[in-house]
Amino acid sequence: MFKQFVWIISLVVIGSLSITFAFTRNLEATVFWTIFSLGTICNLVGVLILYNTLKKLDRIQEQKRTKL
Repeated sequence: MFKQFVWIISLVVIGSLSITFAFTRNLEATVFWTIFSLGTICNLVGVLILYNTLKKLDRIQEQKRTKL
């Protein structure tokens, strides 16, 4: 489970770094939008995976609580 969280957080960090790189460099429009779009996609996918993972963990915890 820990490896999965590291992978998800890495995906979000890579997306954030890509967006930051796109804004801080003087890039051509096509290159800028490509890097910016890929960074945004990485962030969105990472956040959605993290949300679903936490939701699954919450369901597991809820089942354990109801059994007690």
